[in-house]
Amino acid sequence: RHKEILGPCTGNKCSEALVVDGHQKCRRRVCKAKEIEIKTDLFEKMIVGCCRTPLRYSKYCELHLHKHPETDNNKQKNSRELVISSHIRSWKTRRSQKEKHFGATGCCTSKARGDSYVRKCARSFGVIAAVTNCCIVTTFGEFFRTETLKEILQLLTNSIKVSGVVPKTAVYDDGCHLIEYLHKHIGKDLAETYAAKALSQIKFSVDRTYFRNHVGSWCRANMNPDKNPLLENINTQAAEQLFSWLKGYASIISSLGWKRASMFLLIIFHHKNLIATNIKSSSVFNIVNQVPHEPTISLMHTADSISLLEASNILASSTSSSTNQSNKIVADNLTKCTPEKEKKKTINE
Repeated sequence: RHKEILGPCTGNKCSEALVVDGHQKCRRRVCKAKEIEIKTDLFEKMIVGCCRTPLRYSKYCELHLHKHPETDNNKQKNSRELVISSHIRSWKTRRSQKEKHFGATGCCTSKARGDSYVRKCARSFGVIAAVTNCCIVTTFGEFFRTETLKEILQLLTNSIKVSGVVPKTAVYDDGCHLIEYLHKHIGKDLAETYAAKALSQIKFSVDRTYFRNHVGSWCRANMNPDKNPLLENINTQAAEQLFSWLKGYASIISSLGWKRASMFLLIIFHHKNLIATNIKSSSVFNIVNQVPHEPTISLMHTADSISLLEASNILASSTSSSTNQSNKIVADNLTKCTPEKEKKKTINE
């Protein structure tokens, strides 16, 4: 909706397409708790990771340290065993990749990582953003597990609900798997909301840069950007251009904590949009009444609220149990002291 709020860009191709892509250079330290379950309007169950920065000399934040006690008894493998196991894993990976690509009939472009890798990773998986073809950032989010299709769908449907605008066409480098998942699961484990229906009607294509890696017959026939008339003379590399600029801030973002990182991204993206539309940075926009309230607009803060509630409940129960134990000790001491007092009273009489 930047035509209404910021104003249109120069040229006649303003906001003709939405380009979605991820960027893995801005990875910051995060808590290793990766199994936080949340509920959204789109999914009954979604697993996301904790967004908080871990405590010093620990791999977990203050909310999840009690669930994962770190002791000195956890012995690691020696260096020789680690080297051997890494060589075996890399050999198996190369072998499986050769077998997949030989005579491939489907696209091997999925970005999902295995749970074992996700659990071991102590950093975030970067940033994903949806950018218009005129290089306006419309929405973004951080990933703390991996670039999953569920989180991308949630990000796009949230954008449609908040803006009220459905893009004419969209580009995503793994669009074939995204569309396949959306069409197979909508009305089942994916709620059939207005935003999900609208998203399913959008014509998706693969970025021109990455289309050569898509070898599936269905993908070659339906996801070719050159066969999409809506993408004629459209910049499908807008997200790549944005991330090329964002890479200059990678070292800063990687060193920020969980409270400042998302705010820093929001500010620099806002100023980037102002530069693209030739608007002064001191301009004020009255968008409070134009943007509806969406409780799950940020998955990281939704998961953090759940973790905070669980931690407060555990603290309350532990405080209650310790209070009961203290009362019991006081009562026992009083019981022990009472016979001695009565005995002294009898002797005095």
